[in-house]
Amino acid sequence: MLRVAPTRARAGGRRRVLSVGDREEISRGIAQGADGVVIAARIGRHPSVISREIARHGGRARYRAARAARVAAAARRRPKTRKLDVDPALRTAVLHRLRAGYSPDQVAGRLRHEHPAEQACWVSHEAIYTWIYALPKGELAREGILLRSGRSRRRPAGGPGRRAPGSWGCAPSTTVPPRSPTAVSPATGREIVRRESRT
Repeated sequence: MLRVAPTRARAGGRRRVLSVGDREEISRGIAQGADGVVIAARIGRHPSVISREIARHGGRARYRAARAARVAAAARRRPKTRKLDVDPALRTAVLHRLRAGYSPDQVAGRLRHEHPAEQACWVSHEAIYTWIYALPKGELAREGILLRSGRSRRRPAGGPGRRAPGSWGCAPSTTVPPRSPTAVSPATGREIVRRESRT
């Protein structure tokens, strides 16, 4: 019967990258002919992490810990491409909803709710915020969007520079409904009631 070494507890709930020691343990496991699940248990990671690591760096026949560590470090240093920078249709859909008064959280939820089978039309609220904060200073205002306290404010209708609603891949309808007292959870896609504070 195959005996698997106890899994080491991970510190905290955050994802951690493979260390040089982890990669050396993977290399030793490969040399011993150990299965991926055994190697995973030795370093306290999920077996899928091990299989992806080995496949990404040449497979079992060519895997080398030092080379894998160098390649991974170089990849982390490279600038990451933001989805909204490379997908004009999705960017237009997001901007249109932000102008209509939706927050990034609501935009992410609406897109997933409206396009459940089209992952190309999905974007997380974290990705929207990251894209917003990376914009040049003043660009958001020029686009007619003002975010405050987690909300976006609608620009007055007919203001200069406002684009007319159109059609694009991730938004087949020609209009975006105004923000209602309900919102959509990005995690579940279900409607939730937003409570407004009273003065």
